[in-house]
Amino acid sequence: KTDPVHWARLFGACGTPLALLHASLGGGDPASAAMLLLPVQHAHGEEAGRHAAREVERLAAERGMAALQRQLGAFLHRSTED
Repeated sequence: KTDPVHWARLFGACGTPLALLHASLGGGDPASAAMLLLPVQHAHGEEAGRHAAREVERLAAERGMAALQRQLGAFLHRSTED
């Protein structure tokens, strides 16, 4: 869900968004990591969100995931416009 109202309870039970994102990257799953970018941005700030997006983008490039790379590029572009 993208509704941050429930995130505190969710991430309190399973770990911080950033820890889960890094676990996804460590497991070689950039698509799962990408789903955590909004929670990372919300919980850890804009700069942490951009840094995480660049990490996910690197792994997506290594895996040849062009569609995900485009989505991440759009995410990074939007996050720098604010």
